[in-house]
Amino acid sequence: MSFEKAKKMSYIFPQEAATIFSKLLKDIDSCDHGCNELTSMEEEIWFLLAGLSKEEGEKISCLENVLKLNPNHRQAKIDCLTLKGRTIYPLARKKFKG
Repeated sequence: MSFEKAKKMSYIFPQEAATIFSKLLKDIDSCDHGCNELTSMEEEIWFLLAGLSKEEGEKISCLENVLKLNPNHRQAKIDCLTLKGRTIYPLARKKFKG
């Protein structure tokens, strides 16, 4: 199944989509990490998995993986800090440059 189909499926069948995303991450991990397209997809998969995860610790872990790949991912920063119970006011006030 393609990544795009799994993204669409995640709204209706979140557990099945999470399984597919996990498999895609393993496939990406076995590939060369020099490819920006793979890194971008990996970042998006981790962010989607954070949204699909039910456990707070798992969500934080997924968001931290997003931030390892892209330290400037604004929403991942906000979500991670919120889950960790830290203030996000200064971060939330910054304008998104994208």
